[in-house]
Amino acid sequence: MANPLTGILSDAGSFLVDEGAKLLGFDDERQVAISQEAVDLTNQMVDAGLIGKQYRVELLLQKTLLKELDRTLGLRAMKRCSTL
Repeated sequence: MANPLTGILSDAGSFLVDEGAKLLGFDDERQVAISQEAVDLTNQMVDAGLIGKQYRVELLLQKTLLKELDRTLGLRAMKRCSTL
C-alpha cells in the first residue's frame, strides 16, 4: 500500500519548483519564447545557406499548451509559425 504522504510531498515539491521557475522568469511562456528564438535562428542559418534546407524547423505547440499560456503569447507564437 502506497504511503499517502509521498503523493502530498511530491505535489508540494512540484508546486515549489513551478513557483520558483516563475519567480526566476523561466515559466511556460519563457520556455516557448526560447524555443521560438531557436527556431528563428535555425531558419536564418538555412536562409543564409550555412546549413542545408532539410534543417528548416517549425515550432509546433499543442492546443492545450496554448490555452494554458497567456493569450497574446499564444497568438504571437501561432502567427510566427504560420509565416514560416
